[in-house]
Amino acid sequence: MRAATSIVVAALVGIAACSSDDTDATTPSTETTTTSTTVATTEVEPVDDRTEEDLARDLAAAEQVVLRADDLGPGWQPDPVPELDVDALDDGLADCLGTEPDQLYRDDPSAVSDLFVVPDPLDDRSIEAEVMVVASEEIARQLLERYRDGELVECVGQDYHHVVVETFAAGGDGLRDDLVVGELGIERLTLPAVGDDHVAIRYRIPVSASDLDVAIYLDRTAVQVGRLVIFLSAGNTVEPFPDPLFAQALTAMASRVPADL
Repeated sequence: MRAATSIVVAALVGIAACSSDDTDATTPSTETTTTSTTVATTEVEPVDDRTEEDLARDLAAAEQVVLRADDLGPGWQPDPVPELDVDALDDGLADCLGTEPDQLYRDDPSAVSDLFVVPDPLDDRSIEAEVMVVASEEIARQLLERYRDGELVECVGQDYHHVVVETFAAGGDGLRDDLVVGELGIERLTLPAVGDDHVAIRYRIPVSASDLDVAIYLDRTAVQVGRLVIFLSAGNTVEPFPDPLFAQALTAMASRVPADL
């Protein structure tokens, strides 16, 4: 989830461009950095008997599968990940879920991609992924079921909404002080068949002013392929991230999953 939050912050660049005459507007920053994105569940309590060799092999698989610029086509390139106040986000999410911050994330071999963007000031699309390899297919299935949980979906969305509200409240860096953040919208999506199972959620956060009426969109998907889970997040302003490109990225990553996982 944390890596996906950088998608929301990156989308604020587009809002700044829409809402200001300052063509040098940049992403407002807070503190700290991003780490693992996967929200854990108390239902997943397996004994992980993988050896060091097993863990190293699973890490190599995650690194092989994780999103690349080539998966997206010409013009996409890595962009610095916006800095985030991770502790505050974790505290908010844990409070919403009624748990402790140190219980939010799993500790499995994983690889996190760069944040990919198109270097065009009029193109606000951004996308990134995390790939995790867990100890069994049953754990992977349980993780997807957790991602379907309505409470988790709502709490994650509220965390994203909080980032937008707090960033606009801070102002500066091309952001006008008359922007109003509307209510969070949540939509469950169905993607073309990919992997063994998938969960897809779209968040919509409207932003308005006297002469502005747009929205920040964030799509989050978890895809299970055997013991491997792909977490893909994509954002855009004004309109959702293009579905065909999202599916293209997922298909490319799924095609690299080793057969023995």
